Amino acid sequence: VTDAEADPEVVEAYLNAGGDVNYSLVLGNAALTLLMLACSSGNLAVARTLLRRGAAADRRASNGNSALRMALTVEPMPKIDGRVVRIQPQQRVAIVRELIEYGAASGDDLGRVLSEAEQRRKRAKVKATMKLESEIVELLVHANRDKSLLFQAVHAGDGAIVDKYLDSSHWPVDAPRGEDGMSLLMLAGSSGHAHLVEALLGRGAAVDLKDKRGRSALMLAASSETADALLKARAQIDLADGDGRTSLMLAAQQGHADVVDTLLAAGATFALRDANGLTAPQLAKQAGHSRVVDAFKSHIARALQRSTPADAT
Repeated sequence: VTDAEADPEVVEAYLNAGGDVNYSLVLGNAALTLLMLACSSGNLAVARTLLRRGAAADRRASNGNSALRMALTVEPMPKIDGRVVRIQPQQRVAIVRELIEYGAASGDDLGRVLSEAEQRRKRAKVKATMKLESEIVELLVHANRDKSLLFQAVHAGDGAIVDKYLDSSHWPVDAPRGEDGMSLLMLAGSSGHAHLVEALLGRGAAVDLKDKRGRSALMLAASSETADALLKARAQIDLADGDGRTSLMLAAQQGHADVVDTLLAAGATFALRDANGLTAPQLAKQAGHSRVVDAFKSHIARALQRSTPADAT
């Protein structure tokens, strides 16, 4: 199975004689299954035979490798006899397609190989290579049917993969992640990725949509840049969540001084009270965020100065 020209009938004979389809062979520092070895050598016929006979498509080696990752490895792989093999481009695509069909693309492994494929696509200098890596990214994107990796990509700030998902899968831009009801825009805001906030707003994301706790993207904004992008999209600045807390209150409570400054400059009302009767300055003081408390003091001082007549004594 480590030979790209190996005959699948030999594998069939081995299996018919009672051989273990998931047999592992120690090679280097890891125990690799027959399927992993077939994928690393680019032998589609043998890989297909093993999968058809029940080989575990999603098994991991002790070093974390999987059949999918080994099929996608660009660097030459060592063979048992010490020689190396480099998988031909179209063989890689065919093997990836076969593995996906048998359920190899799942969980963290898919996220890792998708990220690696996207990085190779970005680094590609030859159009044919770029096209190949794009094809692999498309295959991996479509394999993730629950779109969990779309939300992972948003959290990581990977705009290229987010674009791939939204362009090819027709995933609604405001569809919630799951039970928490968090949208892509909310996650982008809470992760501090202003470029994704702007991109998602450009795709029509609802700026004031709320999650199950009644929080909007602005309430979850983790940086002044994300808050500013949301405010430019006319997010309601004094909107309150299920606990009566506004974006300003939440930013103050969490110690996001730069977000507090941005919200105050945009006209957020600092005197509003939450369900427990606390204001944003009180929440900041209660949480021990002295820098945020000072920001409120400075804001109040400037407001008083502006309201005092110039000729007052």
